[in-house]
Amino acid sequence: MKILACDTSSSVCAVGVFENDKLIGKNELDNGKTHSENFMPLVEKTLKESNLSLADIDTIAVVVGPGSFTGIRIGVASCKAMAEVAEKKMISLYSLEVLAANEYGKAKNICALIDARNNQVYCGIFDEKLNKKEEFMADDIEKCLENVNKYDNIIFVGDGSIIHKELIEKIFKSKNIEFSKSNKQTAVGLGIASNQKAENVEFTTADKIIPVYLRKSQAERMKMNIVEMKKEHIDILVRDLKLYDDFWNEKILMDEFQNENSEYFVLLDEEKIIGFAGLWFNIDEAHIMNIAVKKEFRKKGFGSKLLKFLIDEAKNKKKMCITLEVRDDNIAAISLYRKFNFEENGIRKKYYDSQIDAVIMTKKF
Repeated sequence: MKILACDTSSSVCAVGVFENDKLIGKNELDNGKTHSENFMPLVEKTLKESNLSLADIDTIAVVVGPGSFTGIRIGVASCKAMAEVAEKKMISLYSLEVLAANEYGKAKNICALIDARNNQVYCGIFDEKLNKKEEFMADDIEKCLENVNKYDNIIFVGDGSIIHKELIEKIFKSKNIEFSKSNKQTAVGLGIASNQKAENVEFTTADKIIPVYLRKSQAERMKMNIVEMKKEHIDILVRDLKLYDDFWNEKILMDEFQNENSEYFVLLDEEKIIGFAGLWFNIDEAHIMNIAVKKEFRKKGFGSKLLKFLIDEAKNKKKMCITLEVRDDNIAAISLYRKFNFEENGIRKKYYDSQIDAVIMTKKF
């Protein structure tokens, strides 16, 4: 059986091709580019180097989580699409078991820990054959380790075990423990985990593959609220404009805010401003002036939240449509607008800095 196994749940984009327990070809990338740029070219490269095509593959395995929300979505959606088009069986893998596969057969118990920031981890405990001993956890590191402390003869693996090594050594000082020297998910680990699932006949179909996040996204966890922009918000934004884009300065912001045909809103996490957005209204349509999110909070769902709010505002005001312009080289933004059913219906030549074209997009109600 030939298996194409894929993982986009971490910073490493990994693809491997395996026949039973034999590695035919593999590629791994951690080059700073997004998985949306890397993934499909990496699949094609791996198949080509293995002298195979998708038609030669029997099963597609994909890591469904936990890990990077965006990364998981890319891998799961792409692999499901390949499986549906080529009519292939699928295997659902977990990042924790792929990580544990680095220590396959080496200890009675393998504890995989993936850092989830803010003292949180994803935690999984397996036996030496990668059988899950209990449900995965997504919690404070101390709570996870308290649960794992009932086991002995443990190898800890993953970046969470590196970050929290001192705490682990303290809690397990009377236990027989080791720390792995291989703490990233790899294509080889993908192969081991995939082969185990295949041997256990754990196959499924594309329609049953779903992402496993274990916890809510940051945008969902934060206590967010969108409110109408006020003068006190302007004062804070002026101080923090460098945290958004070079386009913004105090004059532009004030001009937009004071325009009698516009409405501006801020996205708050309690009292902290995460982003802002504005609408301009005429008789029967609304126009999105901008959506701005602080650089540190991008790619976490906040832009989508602001966009949905603006769409709802336009609907509430009984407008017939909502429009916007976007740089034609801003592929990520265009993709986001398409997800909200905006359609491209024109081009403004050299609209940005007299060089970059603007794509006009419209959503009708």
